[in-house]
Amino acid sequence: MRYRLLIILIFNTLLLLQACKEPQVSSTEAVLLSGYDVSVQTPAGSFENLDLKNSLVPPFNIAQIRGLKDVQIIVISESLKEGRSLKVFPVGLLKITSAQQNIDYVIAVPSDEKLNYLGIESYGDLSLNHVVSKQMIEAWCKENSIQDTSTSIRWMSEQSAIEIISKRDQNKK
Repeated sequence: MRYRLLIILIFNTLLLLQACKEPQVSSTEAVLLSGYDVSVQTPAGSFENLDLKNSLVPPFNIAQIRGLKDVQIIVISESLKEGRSLKVFPVGLLKITSAQQNIDYVIAVPSDEKLNYLGIESYGDLSLNHVVSKQMIEAWCKENSIQDTSTSIRWMSEQSAIEIISKRDQNKK
């Protein structure tokens, strides 16, 4: 009888602990330590998997996070083969808004230092030391995303990029 009561008490305790557990949310620190696994969809300098072929080729790689199709990742790196998997760290978020639609681009760099040839480490670094790269990304995204003249463009930090990814990941579940 005692053992049965002890087993029931342990079972109820474990059940209560599981029920009270909060959903796991990616903290900024955790993401910046581990990064995200992505797969390259469109290599830099290529029109592969792009609908818009009447403009300039992207000067960066376009990738997707595994299992998350509605988040576009711009990977600042040398041209990588289509389908290549790699780990990236967010360094910013570009939000383009018009009357018809909103598009979020997560700006990221490879975790592999050899592939992060510009040595970008954060949004501050991108904004201060790589202004031309930032302007190229903005111009290409604006030209190829929304054809509306009344667009709003906002740059945001890596924290905002991580929040967008986390929200979309939660919505997927």
